[in-house]
Amino acid sequence: MKIAIIGTGIAGNVAAHYLAKEHDITVFEANDYIGGHTHTHAV
Repeated sequence: MKIAIIGTGIAGNVAAHYLAKEHDITVFEANDYIGGHTHTHAV
């Protein structure tokens, strides 16, 4: 089954990890980095 995952936050990454084992997934992210709100910024 083809599945689209929107966003690469924790939920998107976990969903992609488990669904990729048995399905054809595509992940879409609006930003140029992964992690959503968990993305780290240098100080």
